[in-house]
Amino acid sequence: MRNAAMVNGRITLEQLAWLEERAEQLGGNLSAALRQTITDARFFETAREDYKRLRAEHPEFEIPPHDDPPHEDRVLGMILSLSASEVDDLELRKLESNG
Repeated sequence: MRNAAMVNGRITLEQLAWLEERAEQLGGNLSAALRQTITDARFFETAREDYKRLRAEHPEFEIPPHDDPPHEDRVLGMILSLSASEVDDLELRKLESNG
């Protein structure tokens, strides 16, 4: 059996609602939803780092716009180049760091 750890932390109500929806997709198991979300985040971070390397090695590289109207830019480049946090999440971090 693999090692496991218990995590006790705060999340926003919006994050909890999202995680509970994800748990429903995984048979109602909140722990499974949290593990899958962490796994997905690790893949996302790997993709983000790979995109940063690609842009450093090939600054001329651009993700092409959508081919379908209204010809909006794809969000992939933005998502891979930003490190975003929700405002509520930032507030929780401030509270936790202050005591």
